[in-house]
Parts: sequence; C-alpha cells; structure tokens
Amino acid sequence: MLSVVGWGVVPAFIGGATGYLVNTQIHSHQSHDFESVMDELRALIQPPAGPGDGA
Repeated sequence: MLSVVGWGVVPAFIGGATGYLVNTQIHSHQSHDFESVMDELRALIQPPAGPGDGA
C-alpha cells in the first residue's frame, strides 16, 4: 500500500516544485517598475507632432 501512495506523492511533489520554480522565473521576467510603465503609457497617449505644430 505504501508503494502505491509513493507512486502518487513523488510525481505530485516534483510537479509542484517544478511549477513553483517556473512560475517564479516567469514572474521575475515580467515584473516592471510602475513608473516606467506609466511613462510608456503617457508617451503612447501623446498626439504626434504635426507639420504646423511647434517651432
């Protein structure tokens, strides 16, 4: 009976640990500074300069 439980517990533990590590790596690559995101959004909403605008 113990070996049957082992067949389920070991893959579940390995899968859980692997999922946690993958999630941590993905999250660290996707995190951005709030101010840099806001600067990008502000740049996107600025209207483009036309030929008669400016100096």
